[in-house]
Amino acid sequence: METEWLRTFIVAAKTENFRETAEQRFITQSTVSKHIQHLEKDLQTTLFDRQGKHVKLNHIGAHFLQHAEKMMTTIDEGLQTTVSLLNGYTSQLTIGVAPQIANSTLPVIIDTFQQQKPSIQITIELLKSNEIGEAVYAGVVDIGLSKLTSTRDLHTVLLAQEPLQLIAPISKKATDARTLLQQETILTSFSGCPNIH
Repeated sequence: METEWLRTFIVAAKTENFRETAEQRFITQSTVSKHIQHLEKDLQTTLFDRQGKHVKLNHIGAHFLQHAEKMMTTIDEGLQTTVSLLNGYTSQLTIGVAPQIANSTLPVIIDTFQQQKPSIQITIELLKSNEIGEAVYAGVVDIGLSKLTSTRDLHTVLLAQEPLQLIAPISKKATDARTLLQQETILTSFSGCPNIH
């Protein structure tokens, strides 16, 4: 059983359209048909119900789709970790990070970390600040960088404190900061300090 047959089958099962499958896979429509035929021959069953040019995934195909996706995930992970190993990486670290930290603080943190631990491959997952603690708790990411603290029981370390700047219209220039803070509506986040979970 060829992996390319499985890749074609997965797309065809989701689109139920061999022409669209061919476009997504960058192969010809006749190649899609051949991949499906080879797969069905190996399995000794049909995976699609065919009516003219229309195809619909049947119940056997729907069952096999779950297994095909698991097989391809395992194969792809194996290929990725092997390539990483060949490139000198011995382990992987997935960091969940909010976009505002990814654009400001993260590059310095990553640069420093990679200088100290060059054999660890880093993967970044962009998440909303309020999702990061939950992602760490659930094991979706290994660590998280967030400006919000989590309600989960996690080890949290304060990494940095950012300066808070008061920005006001030029007409308020002569007014001191304390008076402005007392008189004006202030929009703020929960914390200006990124935390690591």
